[in-house]
Amino acid sequence: MSENFTKLVESFYGSTIGNVRSPVWMCGLEWGGGYDSKIPILESELEPYGLEDIQTTSLQDFIDNFWASGSPFCRNTMKILCELYNCTEPETEASYDQDWEPWEELGIVGVNGLALILNAFPISFENRRVSGKKWNEYKVRTTKDERNPILLSEWTGLKNFDEYIKFVVKHRSKIYSNERKLRKPKLIICFGKQSLDTFLDLWDVESRTPSLAFNFDDPFNPDFESKSHPNCFAYWTDETLVAVVPFPGGPNGIKSKPRITNVSTWLYNAVAKRYGPNWLDIPNIVVSEKTEEVSIQSEVLSETRLFQDLVNQQLACLERLKGAAAKLPDSWYSTEDGQKQLESLKETLLRDYFHEFDALRKNLKDQQDQKRKETLEKLR
Repeated sequence: MSENFTKLVESFYGSTIGNVRSPVWMCGLEWGGGYDSKIPILESELEPYGLEDIQTTSLQDFIDNFWASGSPFCRNTMKILCELYNCTEPETEASYDQDWEPWEELGIVGVNGLALILNAFPISFENRRVSGKKWNEYKVRTTKDERNPILLSEWTGLKNFDEYIKFVVKHRSKIYSNERKLRKPKLIICFGKQSLDTFLDLWDVESRTPSLAFNFDDPFNPDFESKSHPNCFAYWTDETLVAVVPFPGGPNGIKSKPRITNVSTWLYNAVAKRYGPNWLDIPNIVVSEKTEEVSIQSEVLSETRLFQDLVNQQLACLERLKGAAAKLPDSWYSTEDGQKQLESLKETLLRDYFHEFDALRKNLKDQQDQKRKETLEKLR
């Protein structure tokens, strides 16, 4: 097992961004999109970080790191936050028709916002339904030997996807639960009912008897009794209500307006019963924002990351091509000289292109890290 994998697991890597002072934490399973099993994962991208490292420094910083217009998770988590906010009966209600600036003014996103987006697992797989079957197909391009990718199973020291799940939960539980106990969020919403036990173990919830159980098709009942068979469950642990609900998307998930409203209202009132109606309040602290500078930095980082990913794809293509061409009869590329030529192309990519923007990326990341530290100091 790679020491780098252990460090990755014992961190918040895979979580996104938000306000670490928020009383509401939202936790998915893993980043969407997923790695392609045909293209090695870059170990250099798997850098561990703590919870405070995802503190947003501005509205633009939050948008750049969180928003993906085609993602049901992004769209519907924002709708849930809007509905939670509306439960406080504000003078100006939040609406999904509003833009980011009004949401920031209402305290839903940004440095002082409600949004904090976490994930349980560090590595994003292309499809959870097939991730187990493809476990032994994924590879990692390590920093020690970029020329020869190794199997993900070798890098992690884990034989299959189930072992990976158990290992991550076991080693992350202490990290995640310690932050929960330290920061005392009032509510943690976990998405993925099929992973109920995983989330409860991750957040160190000892009781398996829910404090609240309801169906997302049932409107809130002040008696806290749901008429239908429950599919949403919440458990008090210390000062926090940990809720596990269906995924915010898909035909059977929290997608429609009634379901989003129902889930938000049930959970808001369950917490309000203990802490009162103002439990969502966050002290507003003014933090200066250089929107254009933040946006440019994010764009450059995104493009340089894309450039390296494209070079990595070319490397993977050459690696596959070399193996396939070696078996091709009557081809120059199957000869010793042809194989050397393919290896030479690979060396050229590694030497001249793969690390082209390393220094620039490090400089920009250092600037972002410094800005995050300054923001956190102002928020303390």
